[in-house]
Amino acid sequence: MGDTDRSPLRALLAEDARRAREALGGPSFDRQDYEMLAQMAAGAIGRLERLGVALPAGHRLARCQRVFEDLVRVSEDPGAEVIAPRASEVYAAGLETGQLWQIVEALGRPGTRAGAEWGARIVGAIDSSQDGSVLHDRRFRLQFVAMCARAGIHVEAHAGELDGVILLDRWRVGLACKRIEAQNLIEAAVASCAGRLRRGRMAGLMVLEVSGVVWPERRVLAVDSDLTAAREIQRRTDAFLLEHAEAIGGMVDPAQCFGVLAVATIPTLNVASRHVAFSTSFRVASLVGEADPRHGRLAQFTRRFEALS
Repeated sequence: MGDTDRSPLRALLAEDARRAREALGGPSFDRQDYEMLAQMAAGAIGRLERLGVALPAGHRLARCQRVFEDLVRVSEDPGAEVIAPRASEVYAAGLETGQLWQIVEALGRPGTRAGAEWGARIVGAIDSSQDGSVLHDRRFRLQFVAMCARAGIHVEAHAGELDGVILLDRWRVGLACKRIEAQNLIEAAVASCAGRLRRGRMAGLMVLEVSGVVWPERRVLAVDSDLTAAREIQRRTDAFLLEHAEAIGGMVDPAQCFGVLAVATIPTLNVASRHVAFSTSFRVASLVGEADPRHGRLAQFTRRFEALS
């Protein structure tokens, strides 16, 4: 068989791994991050299995877990025959893992009917056979419902075309969420959300994931502190609402949609600690006047999220 240490295949793998590790360069996660993210992916998979849902082969959580386990191996053994992913792929896998873990932890309650129903929807958001943009959209729609649950707001699993129905002091409010990938897709996203609220015959809120609009750089933002990161993303999200809230209000029936929420998640590098994080901002605009009782309800809803924003 010859000396495997000198085999052409081993040499090729080693060189590919070396180049990929060099490409990571600059800001990145560290070994503890890789271990934590691998554990989060494994924990989410275990929770879904306990819910009794059938996980599709090669699903996204399993892929993310493998990415971070391979990176742990590389950090332990620089000579390991592992082709490390590029930095952009690591960031994307980190964001995806964090989102899915939050979703499963908040919604996937073993032993409950609601947990099983949410579990089935989660499977649709991790099925790798689906188009990437479809998975991103489904993941965000579930993530926002999970944020509501984490904020202590009761969320109903039966929502029809809506992404969720929340209870605010026994008042049922529909949620219609949509991820916007680019500026020219805003109108279509608003129409989609408004249509679902209308067909659901329930007044509610439109929730837009606007990272693709407010983050044109598509690179990690260097900041001097975590507070600066939070403020910068809030500034960008507020700017989106200031620019578009009036137009959005003109596209919807205020009797059906009384508020719009913008959510943005952007990777940031704390230059002091050299640590990469994904910072999220959640901002709200009312589409009804202060005399409308729903305006006060929206303010109540917003206060619930202040700790998460």
